[in-house]
Amino acid sequence: MLLMLMINSSAYALLMALALAATLVIEWILNPKARSRDRQYSHALDLMLSVLIFAVGFGFAVYILTPPIDSYNHGGLDAWQLNFNLRRTLRAWNRIFAGYTLIVPSQYRWIDLWICGAITLFSVSVFALQLVKRWLSLVFFMLANLTLLAFTYFRFAGIGPRHFAHFYLILIAAFWLYAYLPEADLSQVKSRLVRRSLALAQNWHQPLLTTILVIQFLGGLYVYPRDLLIPFSASKAVSNYIQTSAWQDEFIVASRDANMAPISGYLDRQLYYPELESMGSFTLFGGDRESDNHENYLPHTEVLRQVEQLLIERDLERILLILHLPLETTTDILSVQPIHAFTRAWTPSERYYLYWVTLPNSVNEASSYLPSLLG
Repeated sequence: MLLMLMINSSAYALLMALALAATLVIEWILNPKARSRDRQYSHALDLMLSVLIFAVGFGFAVYILTPPIDSYNHGGLDAWQLNFNLRRTLRAWNRIFAGYTLIVPSQYRWIDLWICGAITLFSVSVFALQLVKRWLSLVFFMLANLTLLAFTYFRFAGIGPRHFAHFYLILIAAFWLYAYLPEADLSQVKSRLVRRSLALAQNWHQPLLTTILVIQFLGGLYVYPRDLLIPFSASKAVSNYIQTSAWQDEFIVASRDANMAPISGYLDRQLYYPELESMGSFTLFGGDRESDNHENYLPHTEVLRQVEQLLIERDLERILLILHLPLETTTDILSVQPIHAFTRAWTPSERYYLYWVTLPNSVNEASSYLPSLLG
C-alpha cells in the first residue's frame, strides 16, 4: 500500500518505488529466511493482494502521467534521446552531484562536467563499497540510481532541485536500509584489492555523508526562511489585487497561459488566452499551440493584435492585460497603461505585469462607423 501511494506522488517517486519493489522481489528470491518469514506471518492471498494493489497503482500512475497523444508534451518535456551523446551523458551523471551538493555543474563547460563527474564517481563508489556489507541496501542504491539516471538521460534531464534532489533521497534511503539490515561477514575475502577498497570506503563514507548532510542543512537554512518570506508565485498577490480593486469581472487577457492558470484558479473564472485564442482556465498543451515550449512564447505583438481585435469585436471600453514578462513592444493603435508589477516571487515565470489597454477615441469612433459603411 505504501509503495502504491509513493508511485502516485510523482514521476520520480514512481521510479524509486519500482527500485524498492525490485529490491523486495530480489530479497524474497535470494533470501530463504525472508521467504520462510513471509510464509509464517502472512497468507499467500496477502502476497497476491499486495502485488495486485501495486500493479493497479502503477497502472493508474502511468495512465495519469502519460499526456494525450495530441499534446506536444507526449512522451515528456524532452524527446526520447536514444543516440549516444557524451555531453548529455556527463550532464545526466552530474545530476547526482547536483542532488548531493545543490551545485549544478554547467553543461556548457567541459571542465565542470569532468571535475564534478570525477567527484561523483568517487563518492558513489565509496558509498557502494560501504553498502555492500549489507548487500540489500546496495541493491536498492544501484537500482534506484540506474533507473533515475536512465530517465535523466533518455527522457528528461530535470530543471531544478525538485527533480535531481531525488538522488539525495536515494542515498538517505539506502543508508536507512543499511542501518536496519544485518551486516554480512566479509572477513573471508582474500583479494587484497577488495580488502583495500572496503577499507577505503570505511574511512571515507562517513566524512562524505556528513559533508553532504551539512550542505543540505545549510541549504535548508537558506531556503526555508526564504520560503516563509518570499512566495513561490506572485499569482495569489495578483488575484488579491484584482479582487480588492473590484476588477474580477473585467475582461482579462492573460499570456502566457501556462503561467496564468494559478490566477484563473484564485479568481475562479476563465481568462482569455491568446495562445488558444479563446477563453480557458488550465493549460492545454495541444499540438496546434502558437507557443509550443517553455523557451518560446507568443510574441507580444500578436498578443496586442488579439487585444485590439477583442476591443473592436466585443465593443469593450478596456481590457485588463496580464503578462508574465514586461511588455516588449508598443503600438500606435492601442493605449497601454501600466498598472502594477508583481515581481516578488521565487520563480521568474510566475512574476506578473498588469496593464490597462484601451482604444483611443478616434479608433473607437472609426470602428463604430465601420458596420454602417460596410452595410
